[in-house]
Amino acid sequence: MRPDATASASAPRGASLRAVLLALLAVGLLSWITPYNDYDLQNTYIAGNLFPQGAMVVLLALVLAVNPILRRVAPRQVFRPAELGLIWGIIAIASGIPAAGFLRYLLTAQTAVGYYATPENRWATTIVPHLKPWMVPVGSEASTLFYSGSPSGLVPWAAWRSTLLMWFALAAQIFAVVACLTVILRRQWVERERFSFPLVQLPMALATSPSAGSSLPDFLRHRLVWAGAAIPILIHGLNGIHLYFPGVPQVDLHYDIAKNLPSARPWNAVGSFPLHIFFATIGFAYLLAQEIAFSMWFFRFFEVAQRVVLTQTNLTGSGADLGRFANHQAYGAVLALGVMVAMLARPHLRDVWQRVRHGAGGLDDSAEAMRYRTACWGLALSCALILATFLQWGLTLGAALVVLVVGLLKYVAASWGAANAGLMMVQQQFRQLDLLASAFGSRNLTPSTVVNGALIENVFWYDLRETLMPSLLNAAKLSEETGLQQRQTFRWGFVAIALATGVATVAWLQLSYDRGGTQLAPGTYLYHAQRVWNEAMARLDPGQPPSRLNLLGTGLGAALFLGLMALRLRFVGWPLHPIGLVTMTSWTSNQFGVSFFVGWALKAVIVKTGGLRLYARLRPFFLGVVLGDVIIAVIMTVVGFVWGQGYFVTPN
Repeated sequence: MRPDATASASAPRGASLRAVLLALLAVGLLSWITPYNDYDLQNTYIAGNLFPQGAMVVLLALVLAVNPILRRVAPRQVFRPAELGLIWGIIAIASGIPAAGFLRYLLTAQTAVGYYATPENRWATTIVPHLKPWMVPVGSEASTLFYSGSPSGLVPWAAWRSTLLMWFALAAQIFAVVACLTVILRRQWVERERFSFPLVQLPMALATSPSAGSSLPDFLRHRLVWAGAAIPILIHGLNGIHLYFPGVPQVDLHYDIAKNLPSARPWNAVGSFPLHIFFATIGFAYLLAQEIAFSMWFFRFFEVAQRVVLTQTNLTGSGADLGRFANHQAYGAVLALGVMVAMLARPHLRDVWQRVRHGAGGLDDSAEAMRYRTACWGLALSCALILATFLQWGLTLGAALVVLVVGLLKYVAASWGAANAGLMMVQQQFRQLDLLASAFGSRNLTPSTVVNGALIENVFWYDLRETLMPSLLNAAKLSEETGLQQRQTFRWGFVAIALATGVATVAWLQLSYDRGGTQLAPGTYLYHAQRVWNEAMARLDPGQPPSRLNLLGTGLGAALFLGLMALRLRFVGWPLHPIGLVTMTSWTSNQFGVSFFVGWALKAVIVKTGGLRLYARLRPFFLGVVLGDVIIAVIMTVVGFVWGQGYFVTPN
């Protein structure tokens, strides 16, 4: 049942002013503290993935504390399910902006190209001359003080003004395309293909109206929920105490199996093979179809086994070749996914186009976040503006088309993975320009394309752990379930994006110029800040020759994806789902593979022994595991603020 069956059965509700104001206040506060929490304290990330902690904190506070008090003193003022859904949705939509969704890979890379340039790496002579003037802040002092710290602690806003305006304009164009694409695909995935949206299940349960005489939703009064929640709370609580008091024992949730493998060929091709336990992922895996959960860990082992076989048979020359080959397989899988999405959605897209052409009759779009005519023309206009911007920023037309089209396919893949497979993050190791480099050689790309394209890819497509499109889909799904107008969620969500962008930019720059980037999280300020320029430099000098092996990998990945989809459609109960191919080389698979295995195995045993009835009875337990992960993350974040040392519950 939906959280508010009565509301859902009638016309969708509009947004209440108090819910909007509370959500925007929370967005502003979370955006302000994110840089300090994530990159100074190095605490559990405020967002960190597509199941943002910040949104859950606010929702839990309202459900566990505010609403019970209001039910006693002012029953008419209790936050309704539609308001709770709106608040969660607005915060979730804006959650990625202060971090990986936009600013994390922009501000640090912009300044790193000047600060870390040395005679040895030759960035100043090979990279900087090809950067457009607005790509980075004006003057070397802005970059130097960003990393060393300003003696006055003041931000040189004059140096940042033009570059921020240009990047914000490009971001607005890309976010507009994402919104339009979300509206066009939403009904296909929700109503026709009936995706399960696992990441929305817990917020949906929390937003449910309580039974008569109760102050809490029925979900929170279920004993199995708290039995499940106790597991991550107790284990992470013990490990958190160990962090601050090393004499206290801990439960090790992270282990690298490669340490016990022989160092000789071919086992040296395995590299790092960590076994991580993330409780929320186990809980989400239990909610998934068995073939999806199975594939999420199977293809992680498949990719490692492939490396061992290719090394043993001398089919590739080096570890770098192995990595690029596997990344191109994922590239091919994403291209095939785009073909599959379009093929499955043909009837829906035909109906959408009929609505666009005739403007009335046919497919009803009154409940969508925007009319289909607006979405389609907005998509076309925004894509044209983005292409024009890419050309102005130094990319050739062919490269601009590849970056945009494949970039949108990466967004679709991330959204497909989140809505269909409950992936808390969907990362892909390939870059859009990799295919052109493999086909023609990177030195045949113009230097301006390589340098400026590298920064664009880095900001918007390198790390999709907090990307916008899946959050828009999740917010739209929760809006529908709580009886709220999707249009209101999107409208206020984009107001929240603008707010988060302004507040977080100020917070980022003030933190960096006050503390100095060299004193902050090295993964962000050192490794990732330099990685983009090291990759660009490798493409320019010595350059990457054309690679038939990589092109073979792209074709093989596409063929495997489409073949697996055909087998799923042909044979009932086919055990492999192609979504594992999309993420098999990514950090997502590296971090979550074992947790997916645990969730899959537990569900398999439960269904085998007790059938679907036992599976349904234990569902609250596994949602409780997810809830417990959120609760202990909140507790440890607060402790980290007080103690001055962070603790990671979710991946860092």
